[in-house]
Amino acid sequence: MKFTFSEKSLRWWDSLGDDNVIAAGRVTPQPEEEQYSTVDNRLVFGRFVHMLRRRDGLSIEDFANKNELDVSEIIRIENELAYIPDPRTVSEIANQYKLSVSKLMELAGINQIRDPQTSNAGLKFAARSESFEKLSKEQLNALEEFVHVLGNRD
Repeated sequence: MKFTFSEKSLRWWDSLGDDNVIAAGRVTPQPEEEQYSTVDNRLVFGRFVHMLRRRDGLSIEDFANKNELDVSEIIRIENELAYIPDPRTVSEIANQYKLSVSKLMELAGINQIRDPQTSNAGLKFAARSESFEKLSKEQLNALEEFVHVLGNRD
């Protein structure tokens, strides 16, 4: 059997450091004694990606195109707590924004959190990142229409 790897893939694997094992194309986290909530971390990661995208004034499609990522994966990252993104996606985001690949891998649920400060800072960020602005007229109308639909009892 012959394997062929692109230079981009090899650079990505090299950026992961020595704390991971590549197995069948996926990053396999090493066992840890202490485990932090993976769901909390994925919530933080999803909210973080959402806020980066909004800060840059990008739609999901524009963000995906800018980072050479799949639109459906960005939607899932931002909206599905159970979703664990592809390691390449996390690496691309980290590289685009000059962030630690390993810490983003931890937040995305690919690797286990090694530094509790990362997890704690992430939860603090998530708690503060909730929007306090009023709903726009369109958002309010959409909410009221949906509440009306849900209010129609069987």
